[in-house]
This record gives sequence, structure tokens and C-alpha cells, in this order.
Amino acid sequence: MLFLFSFKERRYVLKHYHLNEISTPYLTFPILENIPWITHGFSTRLGGVSSGIHSTMNLGFLNGDIPENVVENYQRICSAIGV
Repeated sequence: MLFLFSFKERRYVLKHYHLNEISTPYLTFPILENIPWITHGFSTRLGGVSSGIHSTMNLGFLNGDIPENVVENYQRICSAIGV
């Protein structure tokens, strides 16, 4: 599923990576997708395992989240982006 939206006249693409029943949305720049040596993506707050004030896609180890949750969030976004 792809969604296009514009922010200050620039184009971004919201993609969803599905692994089993887990969906990890991320943003990409279409112009960078045409460069073969660049793999990129930008996380959103969706698709992670953290809870409470850290929910859900927290990627920070220094703010009190459970370290195992942060590691799982990194694994999910990296798998989604393909790195």
C-alpha cells in the first residue's frame, strides 16, 4: 500500500512492509530510489513494540524504554527498509 503526500512542495512516499501480521510503515524519497547504491527510509511512530510514552516505534536507548523493545524496533525498521 502506497500513499503519496506533499510537504512544502516535496514528494514523499509512505510504504508499508508486512511481515506476517506486523506492519512497519516508513517514508522514502522517490528520487533516491533510482540510485542503486542508496538504500534509505525514514521511520514513523507506527509499527514498533514499545508502549506507554515510548509507543510504538521508539528508537532511543537513553529515554527509559526497555532496551529489548528498542532492539526489536530497530530490527523491524531495518527489515522494512531492507538493511
